[in-house]
Amino acid sequence: MATTVTTTTTVTTTTTKTKRRDISICFTNGQLIKHTINMPDGTPHTWFGVYSRDENEIICNGVKYKGRSSPLNKFAKSHYEIARPDRVSNVNAWKECEYQGYDGNWESTYNL
Repeated sequence: MATTVTTTTTVTTTTTKTKRRDISICFTNGQLIKHTINMPDGTPHTWFGVYSRDENEIICNGVKYKGRSSPLNKFAKSHYEIARPDRVSNVNAWKECEYQGYDGNWESTYNL
């Protein structure tokens, strides 16, 4: 007597929407933004930028970081390219940058 086994496979597809942050909503005009990286000798190297709502850009050392893609990402990526040319410039700027809050304390941009 032969036994027949039937199996059922269910495939579930999940689609996740990538969260795209808008700096014009997250920051106020003139708000300070900073990005800090560690140099090979372990010392921190920090860039400070100022958000301009009029142009939706971050200005740092006279350079304007703006465009269709994230100005925050361009700001942090450029910091790596200039200060750490030995390292790839890939960056998650929202995870690495901080903004100065109304109380003067620095807060991570990650949860914005």
